[in-house]
Amino acid sequence: MNAKRLGWLQTHSLVWMVSGLIIWSVHFVLIYVLQAVSCALGWASRDLAGLSFINVILVAMTVPLVLLLLYLAWGSWLAWRSSGRTPDDPTGVTPFMALTALLIHAISFLGIVWVTWPVLSARLVRPVLQGKPISHRLLPH
Repeated sequence: MNAKRLGWLQTHSLVWMVSGLIIWSVHFVLIYVLQAVSCALGWASRDLAGLSFINVILVAMTVPLVLLLLYLAWGSWLAWRSSGRTPDDPTGVTPFMALTALLIHAISFLGIVWVTWPVLSARLVRPVLQGKPISHRLLPH
C-alpha cells in the first residue's frame, strides 16, 4: 500500500485523520437507533445463534466497521513509518499527522470494542437476569 493513498482516501487529508472518530460516532448512533427500533419491534425476544436478533445485527454491523478501522490504522502506521524521511517527502505527510491519525484510529477501535462488548457478553448476562446460574446455560447437561 502506498503511504500516500489508502484506496480513495488521501493520507494527507483532514478526513483521513478524523475518519476513526467519524466511524466511531456513526457506530455509536447506529447502536442506539437499532436498540430503539429493537425495543419497538420486539427483536430482543427473538433468538438467532444463541443471541437475541438485535445482538446478531449489532455484531454484523460492528465487524465491517472494526475491519475498516484496522485498515485505516494500518495505513496510518505505514504513513508514519515512511513520513519525514527526506526534506522533500513526496507523500506530504508529516510524522505528526500520521501519528495523530494512528492514535485516533486506535482509540476509535478501542471505543467501538468497549461499546460492543456488552452485546457480546449478553449470552452470559441473560441467564443471570432470568434467575438461572450461568453454568446452567453454558455447560451441556
